[in-house]
Amino acid sequence: MGTTTANAIRSTIYQAPETVLWPTAQWAFNATTVAGSSTSASGSTSSLLYFNSGIRISDSDTLYIVDKYNNRVVVVSPNSTTAVATIGSGYGIGPTQMNFPSDTFVTSDGIYVLDTKNYRVQKWLKNGINATIVAGITGTSGGTPGGTSSNTTFSISFGLFVDIYGNIYVSDQVNHRVLRFSSNSSTDTSADVIAGTGTVGYGPSQLYNPSGIFVDSDLTLYIADTYNQRIQRWKFAACSGMTVAGRAGQPGNTLYMLQNPSSVIVDNNGYMYICDQNNHRILRWAPETCAGECIAGCSMTPGTRPDQLYYPFSIAFDSKGSLYVSDTRNNRVQKFAIINYNCEYEIAFR
Repeated sequence: MGTTTANAIRSTIYQAPETVLWPTAQWAFNATTVAGSSTSASGSTSSLLYFNSGIRISDSDTLYIVDKYNNRVVVVSPNSTTAVATIGSGYGIGPTQMNFPSDTFVTSDGIYVLDTKNYRVQKWLKNGINATIVAGITGTSGGTPGGTSSNTTFSISFGLFVDIYGNIYVSDQVNHRVLRFSSNSSTDTSADVIAGTGTVGYGPSQLYNPSGIFVDSDLTLYIADTYNQRIQRWKFAACSGMTVAGRAGQPGNTLYMLQNPSSVIVDNNGYMYICDQNNHRILRWAPETCAGECIAGCSMTPGTRPDQLYYPFSIAFDSKGSLYVSDTRNNRVQKFAIINYNCEYEIAFR
């Protein structure tokens, strides 16, 4: 584990959107397609996507979609279904190019992109023109499974988060760990290893191909520990995590089990929203409970109907509390409108 103290990382105050959803909130059974094709067609035009992965929604309800196979981030305005802008200049290793990006994060001062096969994190200006490398080293993979891994580099990674102090978190999937880079990080900056030992396992200090990550305002880390079929909660500076959803190493499709979870969001009431990827559904999980509740894709049958998902990867909420799902294999983003709610989406300053 790294030795960075809480005071050292609390150096910069960032704006952080916080989702507050009423515990009895419900969402529409059928979704509407807000980006991509409702029939799963793929493509590279402004109205199509190709294997979209991570999504984020800004405080103005602008939707940012990682369009993985098109090596770009697509920007969609509220009430629109086509891109108003794209970020990225195509495939490559140049500072404005991408190589199979997988996740993004939006703050008040920039757009972060996890450029997966270039082994780096880019930070773009909001105009999408210029980018700098804020973590990783372009083209340099950070070790191999079971080998020695450098803390300045990472391997294939699928999860990105920026906490309220501007620190950058990367789930280093192949190395079974989560890294934290400081808010003033740049290329070749060393990170702290804050979760995982680098060795596969299902013990409380181990991870197995982690994907999506979430950090709350107390710097508690939540990890979609994908191949361990669980969500791990890792408190600040802890040496091990606690399983708060799923069962270690046991995939399943009941409401108390997960199958390759890929992302997690935690609201201000402590409810977790989990993208249960291989069960093609989204679960809401109340605090300190042993089972979840399905809120989208509840047939668990992959397909293109408005009520179906096909290997969803990522989720987000807009200012009204509506649920957005990156429906990856269907090459679309689905919106499940909130229909019973008492919610806020606010900017918090700490």
